[in-house]
Amino acid sequence: LSNSPLEAQARFSGKWFSSLGNLELTTRSSSVSGTYLRGNASNGRVSGTLSYGGEILSGMWNVDQYGGRYILRTVKNNAGFYGRWWRANGRLGGSWIGVKQGTSLI
Repeated sequence: LSNSPLEAQARFSGKWFSSLGNLELTTRSSSVSGTYLRGNASNGRVSGTLSYGGEILSGMWNVDQYGGRYILRTVKNNAGFYGRWWRANGRLGGSWIGVKQGTSLI
Protein backbone atom coordinates (compact mmCIF):
# COMPACT_ATOMS: atom_id res chain seq x y z
CA LEU A 1 0.00 0.00 0.00
CA SER A 2 1.11 3.51 -0.72
CA ASN A 3 2.20 5.81 2.08
CA SER A 4 2.09 8.84 -0.21
CA PRO A 5 -1.29 10.62 -0.49
CA LEU A 6 -0.36 11.93 -3.95
CA GLU A 7 0.56 8.46 -5.18
CA ALA A 8 -2.72 7.09 -3.79
CA GLN A 9 -4.69 9.82 -5.59
CA ALA A 10 -2.91 9.10 -8.88
CA ARG A 11 -3.93 5.43 -8.95
CA PHE A 12 -7.41 6.04 -10.37
CA SER A 13 -6.94 9.52 -11.89
CA GLY A 14 -6.89 9.65 -15.67
CA LYS A 15 -8.53 8.14 -18.74
CA TRP A 16 -9.51 4.48 -18.93
CA PHE A 17 -10.85 2.03 -21.50
CA SER A 18 -13.40 -0.04 -19.61
CA SER A 19 -15.96 -2.76 -20.14
CA LEU A 20 -18.68 -0.17 -19.46
CA GLY A 21 -17.27 2.51 -21.76
CA ASN A 22 -14.52 5.13 -21.80
CA LEU A 23 -14.01 6.50 -18.32
CA GLU A 24 -12.32 9.70 -17.13
CA LEU A 25 -11.64 10.15 -13.42
CA THR A 26 -10.39 13.06 -11.32
CA THR A 27 -9.18 12.64 -7.75
CA ARG A 28 -9.13 15.26 -5.01
CA SER A 29 -7.83 13.98 -1.70
CA SER A 30 -9.76 10.71 -1.18
CA SER A 31 -12.76 11.76 -3.33
CA VAL A 32 -13.11 10.67 -6.96
CA SER A 33 -15.50 11.96 -9.60
CA GLY A 34 -15.77 11.34 -13.29
CA THR A 35 -17.70 10.58 -16.43
CA TYR A 36 -18.04 7.65 -18.79
CA LEU A 37 -19.44 7.22 -22.26
CA ARG A 38 -20.94 3.91 -23.32
CA GLY A 39 -21.44 3.76 -27.07
CA ASN A 40 -23.83 6.49 -28.17
CA ALA A 41 -25.57 6.61 -24.79
CA SER A 42 -25.71 9.67 -22.59
CA ASN A 43 -22.71 10.44 -20.46
CA GLY A 44 -22.69 8.53 -17.20
CA ARG A 45 -21.30 9.86 -13.96
CA VAL A 46 -19.38 8.23 -11.15
CA SER A 47 -18.43 9.43 -7.69
CA GLY A 48 -16.58 7.59 -4.99
CA THR A 49 -14.04 7.36 -2.23
CA LEU A 50 -10.54 5.89 -2.18
CA SER A 51 -9.51 3.46 0.56
CA TYR A 52 -6.66 1.05 1.35
CA GLY A 53 -3.95 3.45 0.21
CA GLY A 54 -5.81 4.32 -2.98
CA GLU A 55 -6.03 0.71 -4.20
CA ILE A 56 -9.83 0.49 -3.73
CA LEU A 57 -12.42 2.86 -5.22
CA SER A 58 -16.04 2.47 -4.19
CA GLY A 59 -19.03 4.66 -4.84
CA MET A 60 -22.08 5.37 -6.96
CA TRP A 61 -22.70 5.45 -10.72
CA ASN A 62 -25.59 6.86 -12.74
CA VAL A 63 -26.58 7.28 -16.35
CA ASP A 64 -29.90 8.80 -17.39
CA GLN A 65 -32.49 7.49 -14.89
CA TYR A 66 -30.41 4.44 -13.86
CA GLY A 67 -27.89 4.13 -11.07
CA GLY A 68 -26.29 1.95 -8.46
CA ARG A 69 -23.02 1.30 -6.70
CA TYR A 70 -19.62 -0.16 -7.59
CA ILE A 71 -16.30 -1.25 -6.09
CA LEU A 72 -13.02 -1.37 -8.04
CA ARG A 73 -9.44 -2.40 -7.26
CA THR A 74 -6.27 -1.42 -9.14
CA VAL A 75 -4.03 -4.13 -10.61
CA LYS A 76 -0.66 -4.40 -12.39
CA ASN A 77 0.97 -1.25 -10.96
CA ASN A 78 -2.21 0.76 -11.54
CA ALA A 79 -2.36 -0.09 -15.26
CA GLY A 80 -5.79 -1.66 -14.80
CA PHE A 81 -8.71 -2.24 -12.48
CA TYR A 82 -11.32 -4.89 -11.86
CA GLY A 83 -14.45 -4.93 -9.79
CA ARG A 84 -18.20 -5.24 -9.76
CA TRP A 85 -21.21 -2.98 -10.16
CA TRP A 86 -24.73 -3.27 -8.76
CA ARG A 87 -28.06 -1.80 -9.76
CA ALA A 88 -29.96 0.55 -7.44
CA ASN A 89 -32.16 -2.35 -6.30
CA GLY A 90 -29.05 -4.18 -5.04
CA ARG A 91 -28.94 -6.80 -7.80
CA LEU A 92 -25.49 -7.55 -9.15
CA GLY A 93 -25.02 -5.94 -12.56
CA GLY A 94 -21.73 -7.62 -13.44
CA SER A 95 -17.99 -7.23 -13.67
CA TRP A 96 -16.32 -3.92 -14.45
CA ILE A 97 -12.77 -4.08 -15.82
CA GLY A 98 -10.53 -1.40 -17.28
CA VAL A 99 -7.11 -0.49 -18.64
CA LYS A 100 -5.59 2.95 -18.16
CA GLN A 101 -4.96 4.67 -21.48
CA GLY A 102 -1.27 4.65 -22.38
CA THR A 103 -0.51 1.51 -20.32
CA SER A 104 -0.53 -2.23 -20.89
CA LEU A 105 -1.51 -5.16 -18.72
CA ILE A 106 0.89 -7.48 -20.52
